[in-house]
Amino acid sequence: MNPTIAAAIIGGLAGLCTGVLGSLVAPWVQWAIERRRKEIEYKHKIIFEVRKLLDEKSTIDEIMASSYWGVIDAHLNSSERNVIFGEMRIVVLGDISDPDIIKKREISKMLTRLESKWELVKA
Repeated sequence: MNPTIAAAIIGGLAGLCTGVLGSLVAPWVQWAIERRRKEIEYKHKIIFEVRKLLDEKSTIDEIMASSYWGVIDAHLNSSERNVIFGEMRIVVLGDISDPDIIKKREISKMLTRLESKWELVKA
């Protein structure tokens, strides 16, 4: 066989294999990128909506009655949980002694911690 023809056949087969492989892998990579983007958007939305809820509601009972309470409750650590559910001892933080404000601050701290854990903010 002529070396020129052999080189052309080998080159054609290599191109065919590369094209087939690329057409199979590219959509999969694009799907993974899109999935990650949607996951980040969802996490940003959760943080935004819970912060909005904290701003709009005046009592912890109103916050607990919201559809976002499940998200909040799932991410509270034991210290935050103690402040929200434990026996409330009034601790004056500057000029703030309202138990609901103290509890809302704990939820806000949890959201800040969650943003770092989810890598939504750069440290």
